[in-house]
Amino acid sequence: MSGFCPVCSRRLPASGAPCQCVPGFAVVPTAPASVLPAMSPRTVSPQTAWSQTALTQAAAARRHADRMTVVAACSVVLAVAAVVAVFVVWTRSSSASAGQASSGSGVAATWTSTTTSSYEDTSTTTTTQPVPRFPTAGGVAPSSVSASCVSPPGKDAAGTPFSYEADKAVDGYSDTAWRCDSDGVGQSLTIGYSSPVLVSSVSVVPGFAKTDPFDGTDRYRQCRRIAGVRLSFSDGTAVTATFDTDPGRRGAQSVSIPTRATSSVTLTILSSVPGEEDNRKLPIDKVAISEMTVS
Repeated sequence: MSGFCPVCSRRLPASGAPCQCVPGFAVVPTAPASVLPAMSPRTVSPQTAWSQTALTQAAAARRHADRMTVVAACSVVLAVAAVVAVFVVWTRSSSASAGQASSGSGVAATWTSTTTSSYEDTSTTTTTQPVPRFPTAGGVAPSSVSASCVSPPGKDAAGTPFSYEADKAVDGYSDTAWRCDSDGVGQSLTIGYSSPVLVSSVSVVPGFAKTDPFDGTDRYRQCRRIAGVRLSFSDGTAVTATFDTDPGRRGAQSVSIPTRATSSVTLTILSSVPGEEDNRKLPIDKVAISEMTVS
């Protein structure tokens, strides 16, 4: 039995050998010519059947290629979305980290907060956040000054009246003062601010640093002088300090403290020393602060 070559339609050898034009094609067997209907051999050409099969396979290959193209496009979109998401998270993280650096007059300090995890009640997460920056106290005027006691008004040797309210301790003049009767132990002077300020030192003139302009009496020597104080802050912290009570040292004495943010500074008198006779004038049993400066 012989057949036709599916490419050139030539009859193949009866031995079953492939056609020389397309080596390797199998023989397509056909029925004897005597049993074939009376029609042209090319009406049902093996070459045509092979071409249709090839076209079908090519169409299937194109559909497969289209599907792979769609899959590849989706993969690219997902990859781009993932990159964008990572970039957004990194940007926010970088911004949060940059906010932790303090500059200018701010304090480079942190506080630690602890929160409970939502998926495990016994676990905790510790985060570090920057302390808000505040202006230094030296550049901000106090919003209030108050005291626990005030001596009655008095007069100098020339008869000029003087008063001793709390704000006299922050008016910038050493010949005015906040003054209280007796040794002043337990009495306090408070400087307040409308919002927190940074404090690193407190300077105090621990007596009435005035020389009477009429008769030259040294009120700093004549009145009591403060020896020890406690400085308290709105955050609940406090420090103690001592002052030199030598009557020859009339200037401000500074107390350095660890920098902190506070909305008030309270000076409480812990001890004082008696005044001395001066210019044939008896000592005065009153305690005073001529100036108190917070910075």
